[in-house]
Amino acid sequence: MALDGHMFDSNNVMIDFFPIDDDLHKAIFYQKENVYRSYLYLSRLCDYYEDESFDGDELRKLADDLSNYKANVAVVYHTLINELYDKLSNTAIVKVIFYAD
Repeated sequence: MALDGHMFDSNNVMIDFFPIDDDLHKAIFYQKENVYRSYLYLSRLCDYYEDESFDGDELRKLADDLSNYKANVAVVYHTLINELYDKLSNTAIVKVIFYAD
């Protein structure tokens, strides 16, 4: 299972895409300490059976959560996390929906 991030502009046109594949999802959420639970917005992506939507301030807070949490993830995934952070930080993107696969 994975999550597919569809990114929309202010005209509700999808302008970007980012898949969170199984390996990245496991690297973020399947750790003994469950540290991700203290990150309000990031933790919403833990359940890959449910769609999650972020817009406005939530979108920026998700990007911040991801950036702050990166140190808890294996270095091999940092490039992907940076890529997702950059996409979430793009001011042209005003809404992201992560669809369950």
